[in-house]
Amino acid sequence: GNFHIPGLAIAFDTLGLAIAQTAFLCVVRCQKLFSPAFSGLPLQLTARGPEHSGFATVQKTLMALYNEIRHLANPASLDSAPVSEAIEDHASMAANVVAKTAAMVPNLRFLAAIELLSAAQAVDVRGLTPNAMGHGPRSAYAMVREQAAMLDEDRPLGPDIEAVEAAIRAGRLATIDLLAQ
Repeated sequence: GNFHIPGLAIAFDTLGLAIAQTAFLCVVRCQKLFSPAFSGLPLQLTARGPEHSGFATVQKTLMALYNEIRHLANPASLDSAPVSEAIEDHASMAANVVAKTAAMVPNLRFLAAIELLSAAQAVDVRGLTPNAMGHGPRSAYAMVREQAAMLDEDRPLGPDIEAVEAAIRAGRLATIDLLAQ
C-alpha cells in the first residue's frame, strides 16, 4: 500500500494553530490582570506601589514564549515537493509537523504557569480568601501557593514560574476534580 499521511500533518498543523490561539489568550488575560484600567488592581499586580516592579518583567517572558509558539504554528504541511525522482509526488512533512507541534507544548505550559501565578497574585492583592472561590479555582490557587508564595517584595520570578510549570507537567492540574464541592 501507499503510505501517504498528509491528513496527519494537517491535523497536527491544526493543533499547532489551536495551541497558538490558546497561548495568545493566555497572554491577553495576563496583560489585563496587570492593567489597573482593566482589572482595578495595582499596576503589575504589585502590592507595594509603583516603586516596585511586580509582574512587569514577566510580560517580556510572556511575549517571548508566545512569539516562539506563533512562529512554530506556521503550517509546515504546505511545504511539499516531489521527491525520489518525482516517483513520490508529495511529501507530507508529517515528521517535522509533529516535532514542531510537540515543541510548542512546553512553552504553553510555561504560559499557563505564568497565568496561574498572575491569577493567584490577583486573588491575594484583591484580598480575597480561597473560600470565596469555587472548588476548581480554589484547588488551582492552592496548587500555585504550594509552589510559590505571594509576590510581596520584588524577587526574580523565574524559580516560581519553573516550580508551577513543573507541577503542571506532573499533572497536578489534571487531578483537580472540577465537579467536587
